[in-house]
Amino acid sequence: MCILAQAKISQFEQGVLIVGWMIFQIILSLFILALAADRFVKCAIDLSLRMQWSPLLIGSILVGFATTFPEMLVSLIAVQKHHVGISLGNALGSYVANIGLVLGCIACIRELKVDAALFKRELPILTFSVLLTVTLLLDQFLGYWDGIILLITLGVLMIGLIKTIRSEKTSKIYSKLEVNSTILHSLQYDLMMFVLSLSGLVLSAHFLIEAAAQLAHYFGVSDLVIGLTVVAIGTSLPELVTSLMCMKHGQDDMALGNVIGSNVLGVLGVIAIPALLSPGPVEFSVIWRDCVAMLFMTLALWVFIYNDISKASMIKRWEGAVLLMLFMIYIGVTIIATPNVTMLS
Repeated sequence: MCILAQAKISQFEQGVLIVGWMIFQIILSLFILALAADRFVKCAIDLSLRMQWSPLLIGSILVGFATTFPEMLVSLIAVQKHHVGISLGNALGSYVANIGLVLGCIACIRELKVDAALFKRELPILTFSVLLTVTLLLDQFLGYWDGIILLITLGVLMIGLIKTIRSEKTSKIYSKLEVNSTILHSLQYDLMMFVLSLSGLVLSAHFLIEAAAQLAHYFGVSDLVIGLTVVAIGTSLPELVTSLMCMKHGQDDMALGNVIGSNVLGVLGVIAIPALLSPGPVEFSVIWRDCVAMLFMTLALWVFIYNDISKASMIKRWEGAVLLMLFMIYIGVTIIATPNVTMLS
């Protein structure tokens, strides 16, 4: 009896140690994630001053592309391992999560100021991108020429966006930046810190998701639920934390530009990867569930941003709550609609 009792106690202690280690990993990853995101945003602000680009342009191009880079790697690896569905689902799911989860969370924390003059340009670009992608997917086949069309469109839009914004006077925008007018570091230092902080952001997000998934597994949560919740949140975690840090520094335009840029790159650039490297049929669920969710999220963004185009509008807290609710509905529909759902005992 004593031996059995000792065995049970040791097994219990072992479980406590495992759970404790996982929780420690989660806390440490969150700490590093916050530090890396804060440094990343500061570097982005310095670069925007040095390059004389508006915060919106830095958010849409530089920050948006940088935070989407992990998704491109995931998509590329998935295609190489012949998991084309994962690659496509990664891009489509991230689009929904970036608007529903990221914008929803930051708007719930604080109302987001939206410059109507700027977003009369960026939001139509986003809408055009998603409409083009959905149109190409309607025949339930993602082909080589679809990828070519997506890449060409991405290139044309980005070049046009850069030319348009750089031609505008940005002195009024830069007067609002809460940073020192004198840049203390060299360009090489800023670029190095930008790359290092981005690496810390991506790696800490990866370890955070790994630890969270292991903890969920330990308590018997199914792979499906983990994939649709932990992974869905994980793919948008860099965008979420970066946008929160942008808000901390008073850079609402950069936060919104991050989401817009990430989504444009996702629906055009990331989806082009499986189209070019592994063209093939697309499941019907992608059309009725994921594409519809993307269109619905985009429509909601139009309604919330352009409720008063006569002046700078705002995404209010209750509107952020609606976006979060729509994201949760999307996750719930995905779980219910997925066959062969089994929970671990």
